[in-house]
Amino acid sequence: MNMMDNSKGLQDTDDENCKQTLEQQLLAIFNSHKPQFNKEPIKVKAGIGEDKKAKEVKYSDEGNIVGDDVLLTKRPRIAHSSANNDEEIHKKMKLLNSPKTISYPSLGCYKNDDKPSTLPDVENDEYRRIAHVPKNLNKPIILPTPGAKIPLTIRQKCLDGLVDVYLKIGLSKEEAYQQAPKKELELNSGCSKKSIYLNRFAVAKNKLLREGKSEQTESQLTKTNLTEFYDKLKEYVVDVDSLRDNSYPLPVPEKPGAACIQNLTKKYTEPVFQKDGGRLCSCCRCGKAFSITKDGIQVESDECLYHSGRVITKKVAGEVINTYNCCSGTVGGTGCSVAKNHVYRYNGDISSGFVTTISSTKVENRVYALDCEMCYTANGIELCRVTLVDHNSEVIYDSLVKPSARIIDYNTRFSGITEDDMKGITVSLRDVQAVILSYIYSNTIILGHGLENDLIAMKLIHQMVVDTALVFPHRRGLPYKRSLKNLTREFLHRIIQDSGDNGHDSKEDAVACIDLMKWKLKDSIGRHKSSKKNKIVKERQVILQEDK
Repeated sequence: MNMMDNSKGLQDTDDENCKQTLEQQLLAIFNSHKPQFNKEPIKVKAGIGEDKKAKEVKYSDEGNIVGDDVLLTKRPRIAHSSANNDEEIHKKMKLLNSPKTISYPSLGCYKNDDKPSTLPDVENDEYRRIAHVPKNLNKPIILPTPGAKIPLTIRQKCLDGLVDVYLKIGLSKEEAYQQAPKKELELNSGCSKKSIYLNRFAVAKNKLLREGKSEQTESQLTKTNLTEFYDKLKEYVVDVDSLRDNSYPLPVPEKPGAACIQNLTKKYTEPVFQKDGGRLCSCCRCGKAFSITKDGIQVESDECLYHSGRVITKKVAGEVINTYNCCSGTVGGTGCSVAKNHVYRYNGDISSGFVTTISSTKVENRVYALDCEMCYTANGIELCRVTLVDHNSEVIYDSLVKPSARIIDYNTRFSGITEDDMKGITVSLRDVQAVILSYIYSNTIILGHGLENDLIAMKLIHQMVVDTALVFPHRRGLPYKRSLKNLTREFLHRIIQDSGDNGHDSKEDAVACIDLMKWKLKDSIGRHKSSKKNKIVKERQVILQEDK
């Protein structure tokens, strides 16, 4: 027993000695070690709620933290305490209810770059950003008007129908919504019966649809090859005999500057020149004789009562009668229109002043449409506007012309020219002739309707002419001729010369002649193909019958 106790005691003393030696070794190592500190300042990121600027931590030579930043290493932990105090609650509520300042973005994208980037509490709307609000296009609605005789339901249906028509012919929604109410107001103005209103709506609808289709066909017709168009038009060029029979101006070989116009004096009576320079004339509208002075002033103060329409033939109870299409009045009766002065149609001296187109091998073959407007002067009828259009319906030349004598009647109902239009015009007939001769040569084809009147007014001699009045003849033959308005309505489904007393548009008439000939060429090709097809079918039928 004693031996065992002694051995245990020795063991315990050995363990204690080992522990002491280990502690002494660790202590010696710890005391001998010298830590190395980085003397450069260390940047510490700012925490939530602190200043965004990075803080610098400074150390002393011994490696200890210097200054107020000692708390960064050892920050005391504070437990959360509930705000039971009324003062703290009041402070929090004040912070929540206090107005907040709004920081606006930079104004560089709106105004100049020298504006401040932030504008707190800006009250000027010029610097505020406004969100894009799309346009909400609503269909137009008929509003009730006092004294209206057409029911609102009928008017609204017609208005919706007009909107659909405008959309069909290619207008945008916005344009259709603007044009339809205006058109509906025109239909409703002065209308007292429902049947009349619906009739007006039907006519306006059909007219809009026709005009829309004609514009589409017109855009297709304009894409024409000039060489091909010129070669096909040669078939319809008027020969010399037809030019002479239809009173076209032809050259006189012995007299340069003179023209030969057949049957001109039969159509319109020449005035009787008197010794004092005055003239005794016959009115071309009402047929009365009147006198004018040298300056074109009418001697007698007499009004002109005439019919503005053309003479047409009708059958009434089996009897053929001639009436005017303006008022259905019989020929020889009192006129339905009134003018201040009498006028006469005289084209001036045809023995001089005419120019002839020249020939040139360097100029390519061209096609133009020509239309002129005339007015009545002291010398008769004279040119006051000329328009030249190419084969693609683009205006080449359009100008007003000052007549050589005093204007008696501007003929606005047909010419579309008023007194205000002619103020300041200095272009003379010679100026127009010079310009026209620079475009038209002897090999150039000119299109027009009743071109003999235009060429006589311009005093131009040209024989390469295609006249739509001869290409589309009247069913009763010459001297009857169909009007350009009727031809355009029948074949092109287009309405022209529809401005009433405002007159015609020479550009519109010239473009109509171009499109009529394009339609004619296209129709002739279709007829040729169908006739050829019918011929082949007939030949096959004959062969089958022979085989049987």
